[in-house]
Parts: sequence; C-alpha cells; structure tokens
Amino acid sequence: MPTLLQLAQSYQDSDSTGYKLAYLFERIGNRDFGELAYEDQVQLAMLGDTIIEGGFLRTELIKAKSIVADHLNVDDLAAISGKFSGDVYVGGDLLVGGQGVLSVFQYISTGDALNADGWSNLGSYEIGGTEFFGHCRLTVPVPERFTITKATLTIEAMARYTYDEITQQGTWSHAKNIRLYAASGDRGYHYYPHPSGDAFVGWMGMMDVTSAVLGVDAWSPALVPASPSPGNIPYIQRISGSIAAYLTAGKSTTFMAEADVGNPGSGLGRMIVVVEGYVRPEAGAPPGGG
Repeated sequence: MPTLLQLAQSYQDSDSTGYKLAYLFERIGNRDFGELAYEDQVQLAMLGDTIIEGGFLRTELIKAKSIVADHLNVDDLAAISGKFSGDVYVGGDLLVGGQGVLSVFQYISTGDALNADGWSNLGSYEIGGTEFFGHCRLTVPVPERFTITKATLTIEAMARYTYDEITQQGTWSHAKNIRLYAASGDRGYHYYPHPSGDAFVGWMGMMDVTSAVLGVDAWSPALVPASPSPGNIPYIQRISGSIAAYLTAGKSTTFMAEADVGNPGSGLGRMIVVVEGYVRPEAGAPPGGG
C-alpha cells in the first residue's frame, strides 16, 4: 500500500496544501514533534526550487550575523533595535559618529531699541538734530565639546528712506564702506558718558576681519533697483563669508559691522550666523541626560 507521501508526490504542484500535509503526516510518526516542527519549516522551504518568490524571501525569520543591502525599508523604525557602534549616515550625511551628533545652531542679532526683528541703525542717523553712528553686533557662543565643520556669517543691509519736510523730497540710501570686526566675547565693557549721553557696550581687541571673511576691503551695498520709489522698495542686500577660524568650542566671539565714519551713509543692518558641526556628550553622562 503506498504511503501518504508517495500519494502526495503524484500532485503536480509540490507547493500545494495536500502535498505538504501528506509530507507532515508521514514524518510525524517517526520523529519528535518539536524537532520536526523546526525541521519541517526548512524542509518545506526546500521543496520548491527556491525560497525566493516574486522577489521576496519566503520566511518569517532571518537570523544572521551580517546583512548587506542597498536598501532597507521598514514600516516603523521602532522595529529596529540594537546598539550602533559605527557611524550612522542618512542621505549620505554623517549624523552620528566618532565626532558626535550632527548639530546646527543659528544666531540672529537682536537689534537696537529703535528698531525690531534684529535690525540696527547702521551708518549715520539723526535724532533731534544730533547725529549718531550705529553699529550692528552679534555674539556667537559655541558649546563645549563641539567640533565646527562650517560657520557662515551673513550681513544684511536694508535701505533707508529719508523724507525732508522742507524740500518735500525723499531719498533712499544704504550705509557705505561697511567693515566687519571680531573680538573675544569675554572682553566687553559698558560705557556711560557723564552727566548725559547714550550708553553703549564696547569690546576690547576688535580686529578688522572684513577681507579675511568677506573677501573685500569694505562693502557698499547697492540700491536694487537703482532708482527706487515708495512704490518700488529696494531689495535687501547680503554678503556672506566663513567665520569658522574665529570660533572656539566653549567660548564666545562678538562680531560687529560698522560703516566708515568718514562716509557712512545711512541704513539698517542685521547679522545672521549659522554654525554646523558635531557635539559630543559629556564623558560619563547617562543616555537622555538623566
């Protein structure tokens, strides 16, 4: 009398349910069921020509010491767990590695009391018949254990519209011959004239870094369009450069944009600094900062 397995082999489709059931019944009589359950998973996968069907692995579990793949797609990253001992790249960029965690900081000048949104009077301006000279300042603190890979400073210049009530004429202008200065953030002082006058914060050791950072001896932003009108406001002009050489982890650096007092013009200025790099946690700090 033929066995069930011999009968099952008459099936044309070796993947059919009947074939597999017959194979299992034939084997159960001679083997431990627990051992057989595992072995049958392997045997059933081997009954066909391949364990790959339609580009997918026909298995519910893969156990391996190493898997190399060009692309890995999961429904939820929570499905992936484990320790990362090497570098982690996303989109070709190193996010976590020996240098630390990729971080980006942005700083914007706070402006002065006469303006808003970080803007300061830049160049000469007049209040009550008295001429003043404005500056644009920004202090950039860099966290400790921070490795700087890129640091960019941008000076923005906004044109000023001045209307003369006597002549009833209005004019547009920019501050002229703007230069950039840098100083250590721990050498500041407060100056207050006596008995009256405007107080201000000064910085010791300011050095001219215009050429090194911006690539020009001085910057005079142009009016764009060249002949603006109240209904055709000129665009804000910008100039940028790298300040990475003037920043140090754990310290602050103050930058100041100032127009030439001899030919300052009149306008508004603002500075924006973006610092990129990697920050390492403090040695011995527990995960999550707890």
